[in-house]
Amino acid sequence: VSTQSTWGHLLSVYFFSNTNYINIMMVILICFVFVSLVNSETLKWTGTGPNNLWTEPSNWSPFGIPTSQDDVTISSGNVTIGTLDGATAKSIILAGSAALSVEGCSVSIGLGGMSIQDNSILTIEAGAGSFIVNGTATISSTQAVKFKTGSLGGTWKVSAGSSLDFIASGNSIWVQGSIVISGALSVANQIDFSVTQLILQKGGIATFTGGHLYVNALINNGTVVFQGESAQTSTCDGDGIVKIQSTTLNGRFNNVLVLDSSSSISGVFQTVTIAPDLTLAASFATITNVEGGVIAAWSILNLEGQVSLTGVVSYSNQPAINLKGTGSIGWIHVEAGGVTSISSTGTIKVSDIVHSIGNLQLTSGNISPHTFNASGSALLINSDFNLILNNAFFSTHVDLDGTITIPAGSILTSVGSHFAPVATQPSGQINNQGTFRVAYGQVQTTFHDIGYSGAGAIEILGFFDLEQINAKFNSIQLLSATSRITGESLNIQYSSISGPSAGKTISFFADSKSWTCTSPCGPGSGIYQSLSIWVSA
Repeated sequence: VSTQSTWGHLLSVYFFSNTNYINIMMVILICFVFVSLVNSETLKWTGTGPNNLWTEPSNWSPFGIPTSQDDVTISSGNVTIGTLDGATAKSIILAGSAALSVEGCSVSIGLGGMSIQDNSILTIEAGAGSFIVNGTATISSTQAVKFKTGSLGGTWKVSAGSSLDFIASGNSIWVQGSIVISGALSVANQIDFSVTQLILQKGGIATFTGGHLYVNALINNGTVVFQGESAQTSTCDGDGIVKIQSTTLNGRFNNVLVLDSSSSISGVFQTVTIAPDLTLAASFATITNVEGGVIAAWSILNLEGQVSLTGVVSYSNQPAINLKGTGSIGWIHVEAGGVTSISSTGTIKVSDIVHSIGNLQLTSGNISPHTFNASGSALLINSDFNLILNNAFFSTHVDLDGTITIPAGSILTSVGSHFAPVATQPSGQINNQGTFRVAYGQVQTTFHDIGYSGAGAIEILGFFDLEQINAKFNSIQLLSATSRITGESLNIQYSSISGPSAGKTISFFADSKSWTCTSPCGPGSGIYQSLSIWVSA
């Protein structure tokens, strides 16, 4: 036998053997697909059996009880799942005016999910059982899906115009999955409700009444309403709003609207708004241990515990901001309208600016902003208040009954401010341990019948007017050729008065007498009915 024929025979045997192997595998695959197709059916509810039970084979076409391999369609009739064995299906479509009730058992739906359509009704009262959708359950029915007892699993999407209602009285419900709301979600009757993820689309609304909510992740682009609840979240995203009434919030929330005086919040947030219809006499909001963005207060606002905020905005007629805690606020802004009072009995630091358009009253405690601007309003500083300033001060008129403190190393710049005592009250004072600077401008800065003390310096770029002042000044510097001091009814002492540079001539005119000195001048003192000091050369 030739070598050529031997190799030809071997190749023929190899090809034949592998062809048979391939053919066998194809047959096995076809059989597997065939068996799968045979085992997977679409069962339709007919309701022709002797009862309305899911487990009655004659209620289905084709005849049989749905399994985890079957797609189920129910378009009419009332169907009850009520056996201890529960029910399974690959998918369920509930349509037309059909109604499906789950009573005291568990239901498991596969990756095909569930669709509740048209006017169909789903009622879940699973007791100790569960209703698990391994795919997605979509609710588009005009009738509310009602959940009474049990646990819920899977992703539940509520379309606009539809509703998912949890109405179990006093029970605990745990949703191991996501609820996505474009329509409405209602949780009532003092339910302890926990959900892995709650998503509100734009236009969606979720209402929680009288229980406790825990959400691991809240994504809110709609509206969440809490009434008589306690609520807690781990994470929060979205630009929707959370409205609270008689509610305690704890955790992370973005935009919160407080509707009543008995609510309180703590945690991290972007904005908190105190409702405008709360009255001053009876209403307030207590915010404890907060971190985050902006509080917008239309009423009394109490800040307690550890506080870390971007800012506070005060609106309306008679609001009050009570800083009782510790920590910091970036800024306080007071809008026009009425009088806003600020008290600080804690150690909260205002690190940037206090800006007031409306009238402002500083009542007790102390604050230490970088800049204070009340140039568009009237400012009252009570005797129990210490305003510690580190940079610029803007106020047309300051009723000073308390103390303004300039710490060592700080510069307080006054731009056209008038400091005077409160009518019929003892004079307040300025305690200057740093630098009090009179800014350049056409409007003068005035001290009128107030106390002054401290070892700090006074720097004058513009016009500085002293009226009815009895004080001892340390260093006074006239920093420009346009700097000028004027005064009436004075009893003053000074350690030194200097010009823009050494050797400049300082001119004095007091009670019809004039004299000059070469910078630096002093020390000096005098009692004057009128006084002018300027740089003459």
